[in-house]
Amino acid sequence: MVYLGTISVCAQNSTKRHNSIAVVNKMPYNDLMKQHHTVSRLSPLPDSLAQDLLQRILRGEFDQSGMLPSERQLQTQYAVSRPVVREAIKLLSARGIVSPSNGVGALINDNLSAATVESLMLLFHQQQVRLSDLLATRVIIEPHVASLAAEHASDAEIAALYDACADMRALDMSAPDAGIIYNQLNVDFHVQLARLSRNPVLITLIELLVGMVWRHERTSNLIHSTERYVQTANEHQAIVDAVTTHDPYAAQAAMADHLCTTKYQLQVGTILNQRLQAILMPLQNPLPEQTPRQRDG
Repeated sequence: MVYLGTISVCAQNSTKRHNSIAVVNKMPYNDLMKQHHTVSRLSPLPDSLAQDLLQRILRGEFDQSGMLPSERQLQTQYAVSRPVVREAIKLLSARGIVSPSNGVGALINDNLSAATVESLMLLFHQQQVRLSDLLATRVIIEPHVASLAAEHASDAEIAALYDACADMRALDMSAPDAGIIYNQLNVDFHVQLARLSRNPVLITLIELLVGMVWRHERTSNLIHSTERYVQTANEHQAIVDAVTTHDPYAAQAAMADHLCTTKYQLQVGTILNQRLQAILMPLQNPLPEQTPRQRDG
């Protein structure tokens, strides 16, 4: 048995092997994949199966149904046991790519960047990446994204940006979880703007970078004033106004100003949070009461 990536070719002798390979090389790849799916035995079966399913997901083979074939169907397609199929699906689920579903095939998640954010958060933690590093990277990338958005945005897309700004302004910041909702609207605005760049690489990078900064804010419970939320909405509006006039230089400058303010506010919020924790720590962990002998020395 000779394996070429995910394609297997049977050969009983060297002559047949060369002939078989020659035939395979002349066949379109998609036709081969429709005929049969195999996994490499060079690595553990569940890992190989999970990798092959991921490649099929990325090729869009399951876009119409939005789910993987059932376990029984995968068993037949790959000629593997049910435990192997289940373990492969668990691997994909752990990476946030699919969500297991009883009785039917696993559902393919719409947001595949969430798992990537988790992995990058762990990697950045190990490498001691600071919040300032993430913000500095955004300052390098996002002004250019805004300039591209100004060049490419349609009237309908600009109207959607105005609606996003209106949603931020309309939010009652005294309501429960208003801060979380506001931060999500903030993330959505930056991702929405990135989509207007028409560059899929930039879109993915912005989703990851903004998502990680937002995750940091949420987990660190950073303190922001109501004035800060109003200021953010105003800065977003300035970016949209520049995009509306299709002025890439104005959009770039508006985004740069916004990110500089964001960097400063996050630094202030981090300092305030640290000071608050220093004040609350003794109250949360009071010193044990001393005995009379300890008090008398």
